[in-house]
Formats: sequence, C-alpha cells, structure tokens
Amino acid sequence: MSPKYIEGLFVTGYEDTLFHIFFFSLLAYLLSGRKWLFVVAGLFLLGVSIELFQALLPNRGASLSDILADSFGIFLGVSLKFLMLKIRPQFPRLAGF
Repeated sequence: MSPKYIEGLFVTGYEDTLFHIFFFSLLAYLLSGRKWLFVVAGLFLLGVSIELFQALLPNRGASLSDILADSFGIFLGVSLKFLMLKIRPQFPRLAGF
C-alpha cells in the first residue's frame, strides 16, 4: 500500500516504520516455534533483500531504518511467541492454542 493512499490515517509521520514493525512482528509470531532461529534469520534476510531490491528501483530507495524496524519487529514477534508458549500451561484455553 502506497503512503499516498493511507495519508490522513496517522499523524505521527512514522507510518512506514510502524508498518514494518507490525508486519514483521506478525510474521515472526506466526512462523516461529521450535525452529525460531531459522525464522529470525530468514525474516532478517527477507527484510534486507527487500531493501536491496528497492535500491534498484527508480522511484524507491533502500533505508537502514527500515531494516532496523524489521529487526525490531522480528524481536517483538518472537518474544511474544515465547511469552505465549510460557504462559500457555497456566491458561490452556487461550485463543489460538
């Protein structure tokens, strides 16, 4: 989704960063499990490769802040998954488990 289509939804000025954090944390949460290290490495490589590909496009550019936001999102998603797995025995009826 292009930022011009979502103009007016947020007033922070950090919409792109928030979207990177949200989507990569969602991906990390949904994909992580026993092989969490592979998920972290794979998602990090995905984020870097997206930025490298954007550097080749004429109207786009690569950004280190996007890679950092992706990495932070991955950390949040995996941390939340570990937290949910840790409290799961205490609350067996949590949705999605």
